[in-house]
Amino acid sequence: PHPNPKPPLPGEDDLAEPVDSIDVLVGDPLYFTIYIPSAAGLPTATCADVYCAFAFLDEDQRVFVTTPMCPHQTVRPRFEFHQTFKATVTRELCEYVRGEVLEILVYGATPEGPDGERVPRPLMRAETRPRMKAVGIAV
Repeated sequence: PHPNPKPPLPGEDDLAEPVDSIDVLVGDPLYFTIYIPSAAGLPTATCADVYCAFAFLDEDQRVFVTTPMCPHQTVRPRFEFHQTFKATVTRELCEYVRGEVLEILVYGATPEGPDGERVPRPLMRAETRPRMKAVGIAV
């Protein structure tokens, strides 16, 4: 999370002063940037048309987001994806950040389906916690 619309570089934060709890930010805008640079270790049988998908609580509601599909058949697809979400800090958002995980699903297809078409299949799932503690916000 970051207080400014422009995201910090990956691994950096831009909070002027750490806060003790996200609750002190209720009413303030807060931005969350999700970075998905790549995936690794995908099964070769389903490494075509690979993309990622996740749901995130945005300004008013939970939104479902997908990355662009990797144009190459590879077990190490690169997405170089990032998207910034703006949310006004509410009690609901505080509870969401405390209790939810960001689940990123990776989908891929067999190189050729039985009818010559590619069939998307879920490949893996990654669960992450928002980096609240890394940027000085206690959850």
